[in-house]
Amino acid sequence: MDPYELSFSNDFQISLKQTIATWESIGIDASKIQTFVSDINTAVASLKVFPNRFANVDEKYRIPVPTRQIIIGDHYAILYRVKEATHTVEIGPIYNLKQMGITF
Repeated sequence: MDPYELSFSNDFQISLKQTIATWESIGIDASKIQTFVSDINTAVASLKVFPNRFANVDEKYRIPVPTRQIIIGDHYAILYRVKEATHTVEIGPIYNLKQMGITF
């Protein structure tokens, strides 16, 4: 079985940078930030082999396209979509679970 290719949206990059900048500005310890980033890397890397690993949430959030969700820690989530035709996983932005205004 060939691994899936990961495709990170610009919104993912922006949301990760914003989250880290916010944490740094309020004095969150660098080791905690590194753990957060490491947890993201581990979860996302697993999608290369197990693209459907995480929960399907398109019905939950009323998204018209099949979408899955990775929960990171207690407060954050990443939405992603599996494109079987191109063997690609599209990684969307990071969301704070308290403000799930979805535009992915």
